[in-house]
Amino acid sequence: MKTTLRTLRILCRLWLSELNGGAGYQRYLAHHRAHHPEASPLSRADWFRREQDRQWNTIRRCC
Repeated sequence: MKTTLRTLRILCRLWLSELNGGAGYQRYLAHHRAHHPEASPLSRADWFRREQDRQWNTIRRCC
């Protein structure tokens, strides 16, 4: 029973991290460290702003 509750708690934490963008920022940091070690990464606020612009301010149509 304890293991099931612990697993559920971990899964909920991971789901919330995906929901609020925390996991995306961690993936960005890992990519940045691997491919651009000489440059400093964006702050979390700047990264979030850039992601919002990318998601909502681009043209999305087929024609």
